[in-house]
Amino acid sequence: MFLKVVAKKHIKNESGQSLVQFAILLPVLISMFCLILEAGRIFDAYVVINNAASECVRRIAEEDKKKYDDVVDGVLLDNYNDRLNLANMEFETDVVGGVQQENFYYMKNIHANPLPASFKYHDVRVEIRYKVKMITPISVALIGDEVELKASFTTRVGGSKIRK
Repeated sequence: MFLKVVAKKHIKNESGQSLVQFAILLPVLISMFCLILEAGRIFDAYVVINNAASECVRRIAEEDKKKYDDVVDGVLLDNYNDRLNLANMEFETDVVGGVQQENFYYMKNIHANPLPASFKYHDVRVEIRYKVKMITPISVALIGDEVELKASFTTRVGGSKIRK
């Protein structure tokens, strides 16, 4: 009884207060949700293009082809066509530093003296650029229409695969 009397005297009528608070908080919650969604999409695309660039340089090192662009095209079409929009992707392959020679020694058997040997190689760099288009209007207003991601890997190519 005492609490009812005290409550009526000191607590004012708050009807509609929670609705006003929700109306103020709703745009903040929606914008946070949109930004988290876009950050997840951007992170996923970055991981995928990083894997694609890594697989491209691995395939270049394995295959005996002189045209590196054809290898990268094949990898992207075969493995990443379903995850990425290839129209938003650009790639570049180039030879870094020219042909180099690595010298070493090898032993024919345990009792032989080491013999000098060498092999020629060059480094090939694959760079993939991908544009992630924003899908929510709030993200477009805060971030922009698109975000460009870039992944680059370099591998050593030697032997008969050296491009002259």
